[in-house]
Amino acid sequence: MIRQVPQTSVTIYTDVGISKDITLNFEDDEDTEIVVSIGSQVAYVDGDDMMIDAAPVIREEDNRTYLPFRIIGELLGVDVEWDSDKRAVEAEYEGTEVMLFIDEITAYIDDEPHELDSEPYIDEDSDRTMIPFRFFAEAFGADVEWDEDEEEITVEM
Repeated sequence: MIRQVPQTSVTIYTDVGISKDITLNFEDDEDTEIVVSIGSQVAYVDGDDMMIDAAPVIREEDNRTYLPFRIIGELLGVDVEWDSDKRAVEAEYEGTEVMLFIDEITAYIDDEPHELDSEPYIDEDSDRTMIPFRFFAEAFGADVEWDEDEEEITVEM
């Protein structure tokens, strides 16, 4: 994945008094690595720790890993929105659009339906929209690995 990093604008002057403004765009072709652990509110992004306001959970009903929708978006750099009328989460990243509906088993990637093995839900304790982590990350091209012994998820995107 190639990410844009901040631009730099410079003015070049010649010895005869001519100048030209140019903007330099730099690209970073390094993948971002995100590591989260079940029950922990610490996420590691490229080795740097940061606090997240809700920890990943494994839901007993389906033995699947969930993270709050907004946190996943922030960690992955995905634009996220909540549509309260549809009870849906919408996300967009580099032209790919994903939509998931609360308590619905069907999700959409660029308007194409995909069956989930577990549905998004609203956690009553935290009032957070919880979504299946692997599906969401992989929908945007991320590689996801699960370490069962450590209960740790590593995502590269």
